Amino acid sequence: VSLLRSPVGLTRPPALVFRFMATSEVSEKKRLFPVIATILNLTSAERSKIEMAIVELESGAALDDVVNQSITTISNLFA
Repeated sequence: VSLLRSPVGLTRPPALVFRFMATSEVSEKKRLFPVIATILNLTSAERSKIEMAIVELESGAALDDVVNQSITTISNLFA
């Protein structure tokens, strides 16, 4: 399978890594990470460490959603 035909439509590994680092969407990070891990030939320990960071980011994103929804609800009560 050619990396040039990846589903993310990127043709250069640096662009792929940049996209992974720049996105705030956890779903995109999850989709890009296996490709990046392969390109960089990461060890199991390195993969695990990054996967844990993505899970932590996902947990934080879920918490942000709850906080934002709560703020909206409270704002609507006083509107």
